[in-house]
Amino acid sequence: MARLFFAGFESEPVELSEGENTLGRDPGNSIQVSDTSVSSFHCRIVVEGTEVMLHDLESTNGTFVDDVPVTQAVVGSGSVIRIGQVGMRLDVPPEVRVPEVDFKPKAAPAHLPDGSPCCFYHSDEKALFRCTICSKTFCNNCIHRIGLKGRTPLTLCPECSNRCEVIVEDIKEVKKAFSLKKVFAKTVRMLFR
Repeated sequence: MARLFFAGFESEPVELSEGENTLGRDPGNSIQVSDTSVSSFHCRIVVEGTEVMLHDLESTNGTFVDDVPVTQAVVGSGSVIRIGQVGMRLDVPPEVRVPEVDFKPKAAPAHLPDGSPCCFYHSDEKALFRCTICSKTFCNNCIHRIGLKGRTPLTLCPECSNRCEVIVEDIKEVKKAFSLKKVFAKTVRMLFR
């Protein structure tokens, strides 16, 4: 909602209503400004969403936007409005629209024809690891590994970055996947890419 910050006063900002707002000395205005330089019905501010239009109501001392006299003007956020000798700054928060997004989780694939779990990303690959948190299963190519040289690396879930455990019935497959020959071949391929 648009607001006016009056200069020289340490008061709260004045909220402008959607639609027509009048400013002046008379108590019948939407916003009463008690200053002798302000006319009884000085100006009208019309708010429509983020659009703000200012109209001078034939005031005696004039209406100014950024020190330029106006009878009618579109006013933007940050503009300084002066009626008579009273200054104020207009603040119009931007309109923020958040798009609706359908966050349906990706369905985990079922099992391979032989009954063993398949990889979350590759439904034709046998899963060798299961995440301890999200319970998704992954093949050797999908799992993330980090660790120090000469130590057993940590196996991490590519979805949630938590630890993965070896699916026990497939320990032979895991040992085969970690064979020195395969690790060396993978390292050489990475060096020459």
